[in-house]
Amino acid sequence: MQRHTNAFYMFIALSSSILGSCKSHRKDQEQVQSSPKATVTASEDQRAENRTCRTFARSSKPRSRSVDDLSEIPLLLSKTGCVDETDPKKPAAGLIPYDIVAPLWSDGSDKERYFAIPDGQSAILSGNGHIDLPNGSVTMKTFKLKGRPVETRLYMREADGSWAGYSYAWRDDSSDAELVKEGREKIIEDQTWVYPSRQQCGLCHNKVSEMTIGFTAIQFARKMVYKESAEPIDQLKYLAKIGVLKNELDASPIDEVNQLVDPLDQSQTIDSRARSYLHANCSFCHQPDGGGIGNFDLRFQNNFSQLKICGTEAILEKFGISDAKIYKPGAPNQSVLYLRMKDTSYLHMPPLISKVPDARAIALINDWILLRSDCDLPKE
Repeated sequence: MQRHTNAFYMFIALSSSILGSCKSHRKDQEQVQSSPKATVTASEDQRAENRTCRTFARSSKPRSRSVDDLSEIPLLLSKTGCVDETDPKKPAAGLIPYDIVAPLWSDGSDKERYFAIPDGQSAILSGNGHIDLPNGSVTMKTFKLKGRPVETRLYMREADGSWAGYSYAWRDDSSDAELVKEGREKIIEDQTWVYPSRQQCGLCHNKVSEMTIGFTAIQFARKMVYKESAEPIDQLKYLAKIGVLKNELDASPIDEVNQLVDPLDQSQTIDSRARSYLHANCSFCHQPDGGGIGNFDLRFQNNFSQLKICGTEAILEKFGISDAKIYKPGAPNQSVLYLRMKDTSYLHMPPLISKVPDARAIALINDWILLRSDCDLPKE
């Protein structure tokens, strides 16, 4: 993920002191288990002296060169300061692990997520529920296929508030990852993996999505199991406890009606699971001014009618169906939303990066469309 959303077409400059460490003076490290599959490390120190990858935090000079000039960017992930230089598969001390409720589909990969913020600063939970990271912050996400790391994306907020992204492709022996200078594809574990270009990243990471997709209260509203507690702890409360997050709201923006759910959690309703999936995977483009074609709005906070998809005529591809709709009640095979998720050609949705259809999500959307007999009421 090279350079960011609206910021993708701007200029960046990193200081000549590009090498550095994401050295943290945190004293205690504790294990945080976000799922049965992964155990990650977090600090219990309430105010860490340094939470940011210094290599990227030093990119605080005014822009003076083209975004395509990567001459000052570390060629190896191990040299960025965001990972352990002796074992790049481990995050540098001081990075904060996080997880989200409804993840973006990334061709079946598992993900490890971290972020870092500068000394003495906090992220702000703003009035619209977005978690606003301060200038100098870095997010890091590593994608794994069958336990093997394939890509790590670093995303940094610069001194002027804009964002810049960098993708690192892991070597076959997993010893380190190398800077991706241009978007490309590679066969990994019998599937095609896409390393995005700067322009592709900018299409989704945009002002409407507030650059950092997933950094919202409804996505962070989940529990994680920490070493010092036998019981799951609310992630938002924990981040506030260690001084990483400040809530500027008088009350929590999350209520029981407006909570995302895990799309794979079959204890939840089909409707809430389907709309959570669409929120996480589609709404950063398909909302007002998001850039997606059509007038529909797939954000989770909307009720069904406000999505504006039921009975709405398909604009572009109709798959040879004379009466194709975005969502046709009771008829998945006449619903372009469903058909484009299944498609493996250039018509596939989401249209970028993904090469592998999400079979479980396709089945979920099929069931969701079958729920309704018309656009007003679900089937009895």
